[in-house]
Amino acid sequence: MQSISGLSKEDALLRAKRHYFSLGVDDGAASLCKANFRYGLAKIHYAQESLGKSPNATFISTPDETISRNVPRWQSGYGYGGKITWGDPKDPLIFIDVKPNACGMLVGGLEELPKPSEIITNINRILQMEIFIDNIQVQWDFKKGNHFIDVLELEATEENREKFPPYM
Repeated sequence: MQSISGLSKEDALLRAKRHYFSLGVDDGAASLCKANFRYGLAKIHYAQESLGKSPNATFISTPDETISRNVPRWQSGYGYGGKITWGDPKDPLIFIDVKPNACGMLVGGLEELPKPSEIITNINRILQMEIFIDNIQVQWDFKKGNHFIDVLELEATEENREKFPPYM
């Protein structure tokens, strides 16, 4: 295998593209995310190889893969909506320009279906609260971006009837 540092820019980006696995919806934002993320992965591959590690960073996108509103994050070659991995999880190698933001998916169970108006009321109530974690005030951004709340009704079967609530 040719070293990463010996590849042309185009070949390094093509190699990085092969380490990007998309589960997105192929809209404009997903296409831009794919195009930009090659730069971030190629950069990580180069750093991994330079440090004597296997250049194997991988990104697996989720259906909400998208671009960043964060200009430095975009310029660093990253998008949102997926999982980026590199090497051994116990290895103390961290790429700080990835800028993780703790966005993600939460799954929980509900015994009864909430009304949409109740959800909106609760979100507005939370927005008015001053909440602190370790003396740092939480800055909510529910009013912008791509936040979704989905509640699904589960089909009760013999296998799941006792394990899961009716809604998730």
